[in-house]
Amino acid sequence: MNSDIGTTGIWHDITGLPNALKSALSKRAGWDELVLRLRQPDVERIIVTGNGASHYAGLAMWLASLRRHVTTDLACVSSGLLAEGAFDWVAGDVLLVVSTSGEFRDLIEVVKEVGARVPFYLVTAHRDSSLGQRAAAIASFDLPLNRAVTHTQDFCCATLTLLALWAQFTQDDTLIAAIEAVPQQCEASVRAAEAWADKAFQELKLPTAAIVFGHGSAWAAAMEAALLVKEVAQIPCEGLETREGATSAMTALGPEVLVLSLPTPGDPFIEEAEALCRSTGAPVLRAEVETGADGRLSPITCFPAAAALAIELALRKGCNPDKPNWVDNYYLTARVS
Repeated sequence: MNSDIGTTGIWHDITGLPNALKSALSKRAGWDELVLRLRQPDVERIIVTGNGASHYAGLAMWLASLRRHVTTDLACVSSGLLAEGAFDWVAGDVLLVVSTSGEFRDLIEVVKEVGARVPFYLVTAHRDSSLGQRAAAIASFDLPLNRAVTHTQDFCCATLTLLALWAQFTQDDTLIAAIEAVPQQCEASVRAAEAWADKAFQELKLPTAAIVFGHGSAWAAAMEAALLVKEVAQIPCEGLETREGATSAMTALGPEVLVLSLPTPGDPFIEEAEALCRSTGAPVLRAEVETGADGRLSPITCFPAAAALAIELALRKGCNPDKPNWVDNYYLTARVS
């Protein structure tokens, strides 16, 4: 692999992903209790919410829910909508918050407003956080000290936790088995991303913008990949479902716009979408991932390739992949003062 990518803190975090996932699965801290809470007969709708990467983890849970019908509804809502009061709560609602830090401002404000009348549960890496102190039940995972500012293991572990909760809630044996195998699948994806970077980035030119697309649950993977490119390389990037990539995003493509496609098993649209994008003159890269994994886990298995591309673009642009210059401004708005 490109030695410059391999020496960054963010890639160090990526190589630690399989062990972080194994740790989360072995401990399952609070997972069973939270599932029991969600199975209470008075629960009619689960509202899962978060911001940024946490929101995309919730999106992965919602997309997985489309594959198995249950009588309890699941909706994924961005934290800003809940915080501004644009959401109507009804009897039978429960709030499932995703926040690795447990300190995100919008979510704290939401919980203060509705916590007394809506059961509130939390997925986090910090049980003793502001949100953790208010939650009725917590499903948590441990994280080592990440070297990079940008979310890596936290996003993947949050996604794993949510999917595991849903698999147990729905008694989906296929998804349960896939989740048990995901640390090995992720390790294979890390190796695939390293080999892919060596060959795919040789002719790569620095783009002015980029798009990422994926089918099914890889839509959530595409949203997260686009966020990585924006955060790490500070290049405008949009994440879309594959057909949207072939239609909506294609209209603004050209030689200066990079296209990244995320393959998943049985994607019926990827070949056509890539061809349409390529016809505009845009360079098109297809990420290399472990293709044997269940497509519902694509936000995790596609993550290493997306991170490798984001790091490469950052290095070419002269950005620091481990500590971008937007960090201070982010914390000004993301934390309670």
